[in-house]
Amino acid sequence: MIKQHGNAKYPWSKWFDGRTHKIKPAKYGRDVESFRRQINGKAGSMGKKAITRVEGEFVYVAAVDR
Repeated sequence: MIKQHGNAKYPWSKWFDGRTHKIKPAKYGRDVESFRRQINGKAGSMGKKAITRVEGEFVYVAAVDR
């Protein structure tokens, strides 16, 4: 597995399309809570509000326009 962080290329437009997505942060070399915080920060910078839920090793995310 390639460990990605920092300027990693995440599919933000896919994840922020208004639908709910189940994401496994370990796939991107991240732990669940830091990944959830990153999602919330990125959504804000894109003018969206992220709704997140953590269940075990997965983060569920749905982003809506502000």
